[in-house]
Amino acid sequence: MSALRQLKARLLQRIERVSAGTVPPAGEPPDALAERRPTARERGAMRRRLRVLERRRQTVLLELGALAFELHRRNRQKPELVRRKAAALTALESEAEALAAALETSVPMIELPAAPGDRLCSQCEGALAPDWAFCARCGTRVATPAAPAGEPAADSAPAGLRGR
Repeated sequence: MSALRQLKARLLQRIERVSAGTVPPAGEPPDALAERRPTARERGAMRRRLRVLERRRQTVLLELGALAFELHRRNRQKPELVRRKAAALTALESEAEALAAALETSVPMIELPAAPGDRLCSQCEGALAPDWAFCARCGTRVATPAAPAGEPAADSAPAGLRGR
């Protein structure tokens, strides 16, 4: 039994030494190992965690909006509850931003669904503001809406300056 315990102790010591890391090679700065890129497996785990955080962020944003609406609708004030929800959202966002920075990507913004009558991009179905000439999501040039009958188009010259 004691031989088994000694073997286990030696293995634990070896694991400790290996997990403590190694010294950087000669001629490299001491923090060279800290700057290493994550492995493919680590990057996969980071991307999965980022997706989970994005879904949680959307849920907390939805809850925070619903809470604000309900408090307004019922004419109540509960700033501590709103502060706790906002703190939870801030913590999620800071973790997501740190992961995105490590993955060298960005945290996508939440896009609200388009309301009836909103303009949509023909390529990616992203919502467009009335005065946008390009889609903010994919960069596609979009046609500007035609002016209603009876109103001059925005780029047309005044009646007195036409034909000159």
